[in-house]
Amino acid sequence: MKLAKKLSLGFLLTAIVSILIAVLISNYMIGNKFNNYLIDEHKNKVNKIATTIDGLYNEKSGFSSSNKDEILRYANAEELYIKVKNINGVVLFTSGNSNLQNKTMMGSMMNSMMKNFFEIKPGQYTEDSYPLSKDNKKIGTIVFGYYGTSFLNTGALTFKMTLNHSFFLSGFIALIFGLIVSILLSKQISSPLTKITDTANKIRNGDLEARSHVASQTKEIDDLTTSINYLAETLQKQELLRKRLTSDMAHKLRTPLTNLKEFFHFF
Repeated sequence: MKLAKKLSLGFLLTAIVSILIAVLISNYMIGNKFNNYLIDEHKNKVNKIATTIDGLYNEKSGFSSSNKDEILRYANAEELYIKVKNINGVVLFTSGNSNLQNKTMMGSMMNSMMKNFFEIKPGQYTEDSYPLSKDNKKIGTIVFGYYGTSFLNTGALTFKMTLNHSFFLSGFIALIFGLIVSILLSKQISSPLTKITDTANKIRNGDLEARSHVASQTKEIDDLTTSINYLAETLQKQELLRKRLTSDMAHKLRTPLTNLKEFFHFF
């Protein structure tokens, strides 16, 4: 595998893993905090409704027709089942469960709309009891029934969907950016090395005048260029020295051989 390809794959793999870790952790932390916030808001609403019911109840006449209508509006608006009982357990008011059925239907519709992002399930049905009190005296019980995801209203679901969209889009853009940077960095590192390798191959094949002219801001590559050029110069000097030595030896041997040739020719 070429160095450029290996570096690109290494940078890209690092970018993918880093982006996935960042997206998953951010999505989990923000989503978890947001769910806790919605749950707290849901509990605060229920507490306020319980306080309102305390104020609407009259110990003598109970709930008036208009008061019952007001409690029913609260139940429909917050998608709650509300039941009020006196101290003896007699039911004074009940909102029915039609709004909870609507909640289940709405949750199913949102499931089909957002199944590509996260699954919304109706959750477990829960009932919480609050005291019905007057002048700090308990005179009955208020029961609130709801599904586990009742705190997820349309606005909250839209926000979570937008949040997931943002995470996926940010991750995709970061991945493309990481790919581009990895290619540029790998080429920046591998291209000078390729040129230096070509110079080294020329020197190996006998071209001792070959020199590397790579200009790089990377210290190791710059040092390698200097070393290759120094090696070429050293080999070139040694080759010149070898040729000179061979020439001198041939010259020195030529005179005695000539004398010997003339000596034997004389005889």
